[in-house]
Amino acid sequence: MPKVEKKVKKFKLEYFLIIILSLIALVIFFSSFSGGSTFNLFSDTKSEESVDIESKLSKLISNIDGVGKSIITVNLDGSLEEIVLKNTETVTENGKTITTENAVLINGKPYVVKEKPPKVLGVVVVCEGADNIKTKLAITEVITTCLEVSSDNIRILKMK
Repeated sequence: MPKVEKKVKKFKLEYFLIIILSLIALVIFFSSFSGGSTFNLFSDTKSEESVDIESKLSKLISNIDGVGKSIITVNLDGSLEEIVLKNTETVTENGKTITTENAVLINGKPYVVKEKPPKVLGVVVVCEGADNIKTKLAITEVITTCLEVSSDNIRILKMK
């Protein structure tokens, strides 16, 4: 009898481990299909917005007292969104109302009313002088003011 009980317990343990490993594999599989944007530090392609923000921040930060050279990486959620002017027409036929929207074109291009910049998810700054707490605070204040990003999403590291 004891051999049978050991085999049953061993079988239950193996069955339990297989289920757990299968669930982990499913979570990993489905997380790869999530709709959120991902950031690849090693990617060669960067959006124009990201490069522009990094360049401007680098110039600004390098002029702060105590900061030398700097390398900045900005992680954005999406890209620049253009909001275009639309012409709305409503027609009623046989009791049915049909509404159509068409973009207003000027010189063959949609008229852009507003440009909505992408949300900044995080900023990493590697710079000379980051070992000084006052310098770190000044850099953090510049970034939070310019990009409206929380200080929790800013990392400032000392350059070698």
